[in-house]
Amino acid sequence: MIEGIVTIAGLCFTFLPVLIYVNYLLTHVSKKTRFDYHLELVKDKKGRFGIGIAYLERIFFGIVVCFFGILMSEFFANEIVFQILVISLILYVILKYFDEKNEK
Repeated sequence: MIEGIVTIAGLCFTFLPVLIYVNYLLTHVSKKTRFDYHLELVKDKKGRFGIGIAYLERIFFGIVVCFFGILMSEFFANEIVFQILVISLILYVILKYFDEKNEK
């Protein structure tokens, strides 16, 4: 029973980054989002490098969530997915630090 719940939750996590991206695209058309304001701040202070870091941070967030979902759907049995998750998580934390630092 619990294995089925974890598997279903993992499948939901796997497709969450795609839903977040589609929501951003649909909202971005009609009004500015928080990410758009963040990009403006970073662009004014760090230029293209800051914008690249901001996009990489978002990409690695999606990778972390997606691979966590894959790992959950396989009930934490796949070591390769776990290694990718850990490496992605470490890179995400590093990029998040630099992204927050670029905004100030």
